[in-house]
Amino acid sequence: MDAETYLVFDLETYPDKELVKEVHGVELEELRDEQTRKNESTFLPCMFHIPIVLAVIEASADLSVRSAEVHSFPIGRERDLLRLFWDRCNSLALTTDAVAPKGRIVSFNGIRFDLRVLEQRALKYGIKCNTVFRAPEYHFDVPLFLSHLERDNRRGLSLKALSKLVDLPGKSLMEGAEVQSAYDRGEIGRLGEYCFLDVAQTYLLFLRCLVLQGAEERTYDRGFHSLIKHLSGSDDPILHGALQHLVPAAHV
Repeated sequence: MDAETYLVFDLETYPDKELVKEVHGVELEELRDEQTRKNESTFLPCMFHIPIVLAVIEASADLSVRSAEVHSFPIGRERDLLRLFWDRCNSLALTTDAVAPKGRIVSFNGIRFDLRVLEQRALKYGIKCNTVFRAPEYHFDVPLFLSHLERDNRRGLSLKALSKLVDLPGKSLMEGAEVQSAYDRGEIGRLGEYCFLDVAQTYLLFLRCLVLQGAEERTYDRGFHSLIKHLSGSDDPILHGALQHLVPAAHV
């Protein structure tokens, strides 16, 4: 379904240690040690994730890049990040006619993680959201599409693997498990680069998915060159840092 605007986004988060202690009665590391002993996943449920970095690529109806941004917030300004995201998304929830939404968000695993974090943390502050973004008409989730919309059948469909599949750099800056320690060291710029590189690759994988759906094969190349041109003209050092990882894959 066509839209006037596509908002591709990615999120980095930090564990809400205070909430962990209030709910479980132990420190975060104690909880993780216990989960490890029980052979359970140490990945926290969505409500325990504080959003700290938001990266966004906005594309127009022809899929060319209109803007690219990285927003980094300290833990104490979580509300500001949430409001920024939801104000922007809510403006896309309007319909241009009886069929097509004005805008559509695009994510990698956003249905299972990013969107749930943004909803559940907005619950904490009473920030207005919009549940239309749970619907495929308003939200294109790359691995959900590639799993034939089978939510529990995404084995192997990681951002790293799919990016490597199409000759993109993948997780060349760090792995997701390193985000907490990078934040603790004050490496906010590096986190911004990492988050934006993920959102750039999500945008490019989205274009490949559209080709699978029947779009022209040159859709991907046009979008790639549009992204490289936009980043090259930016004076944001974070975007330039991410560009250095994309250019070798761009063959330009």
